[in-house]
Amino acid sequence: MSKRTKRPDLYPTRKWWATQIRAVTTLATAWVSTGGWSKPLTMASIGLVSQAVVVYLVPNGTPASSQESAPRVRKRHHGALT
Repeated sequence: MSKRTKRPDLYPTRKWWATQIRAVTTLATAWVSTGGWSKPLTMASIGLVSQAVVVYLVPNGTPASSQESAPRVRKRHHGALT
């Protein structure tokens, strides 16, 4: 028998839903407080949608590449950074 890899679940997680509800209610609050829809609210809604799509497409726990995850170490040499 061959090992099967687990397919990612297509349904959003509760964390994703919680984040989106928070973002939408923040946008709605800004809309109510400004008294009407405006260009800045349109730009904010575009940002809200784009971040929702990106966060949905990138799964939690996606490992970084080894170069990105390795911390850069700066050594001191005679009191100066090198």
